[in-house]
Amino acid sequence: MAIIEVREPAVAQRSCFQSIFPFPVMKPITLLLVLLGLFLVHVDLHANEQYFVLDRGVTPFQPLADEPYRWLLPDGTQLGKPKRLTDEQGRAFVTKALNQEEYLLDLMWGRFRVHVDPKCWKGAPENFQDCAKVIERIDGCKLFECETTASNNFIDDYRQKNTRRSQWVLAEVSAKEARELVGSEIKALEKLKLSEMTSAMEKSLANCPKVDMKAPNPEAEALYQRGLGEPMGSEEGEVAFIEAAKLGYWRAASNLVTIALQYEDIESAYLITAWLIKHKRPSAYSKLAMILRDIISNDVDGPVNTKDLGNKLQLKSAMAGDPNSMLEVGKKIQSSGHPKLGSKMIECARILRPDLI
Repeated sequence: MAIIEVREPAVAQRSCFQSIFPFPVMKPITLLLVLLGLFLVHVDLHANEQYFVLDRGVTPFQPLADEPYRWLLPDGTQLGKPKRLTDEQGRAFVTKALNQEEYLLDLMWGRFRVHVDPKCWKGAPENFQDCAKVIERIDGCKLFECETTASNNFIDDYRQKNTRRSQWVLAEVSAKEARELVGSEIKALEKLKLSEMTSAMEKSLANCPKVDMKAPNPEAEALYQRGLGEPMGSEEGEVAFIEAAKLGYWRAASNLVTIALQYEDIESAYLITAWLIKHKRPSAYSKLAMILRDIISNDVDGPVNTKDLGNKLQLKSAMAGDPNSMLEVGKKIQSSGHPKLGSKMIECARILRPDLI
């Protein structure tokens, strides 16, 4: 997750870390509701996104929920994440492309050419469908005429993969415990002052953090390497990571969080991250930051305080010895006029992971 700077008035005698991570005070209740909203309250995560509503073409109206879709540009460029599903209201959310008025809505049972006037993006989301115009169905079929069982098969496969991705976690961490683990981390960060975090970070640079990067056993290592040898997100690679994670290898679990978010499977990402927190693995905090970013919105910036929490989580991940976070934070420090400290952090990251560039 990229470090996001939030500007505030200059304060005398600020450390280099404070100038890089200027975090204002957070509102605890807002943060808890945002991050735990999927599990504790109903939150519309797409409140400000434009959308099309798909229905079953019958009376009374019945939304077409859990329908796979994607938005494309005429040249085939895909917008947003792959393999999205309509929500329970049948909404297919649109990702805006710069200076584009022609879009393709790709469904399992047909592809439609849609013209979107620039004014459509400025109106209320519920009015987007009336503003945008469906020009034609490219394959020539009438609506719903070409629907087959392929859509249902795809949905079943999608759900099975999501279940498999995190089912192993439930043997150790229940959904209730996951909420408690994540909530505890958030509360702990709320109590920490920035000065305490930055002071601890500067002291930790004297000696590089010691993190066990090795697999718990040769079988887990072999499975992990097999997963790395496959394309990221492929079924073969994911299965290998799942088996390695079952054997307790935290690096495999970290990769599963990334894969889950790639497919918008936030629930699995959340559970696996809770497992990482329970086992005190340094990547837990950066993964939690990634989840926070995704549940706020795919394309729209969240409230300032959620950005601050994401920054703090990544900083904590670097302090705990997560090589990826250390590398990213170190480069940020270097570019902010503190080359010695930044270089030291990058050096520590590469001691733990020599393959980092």
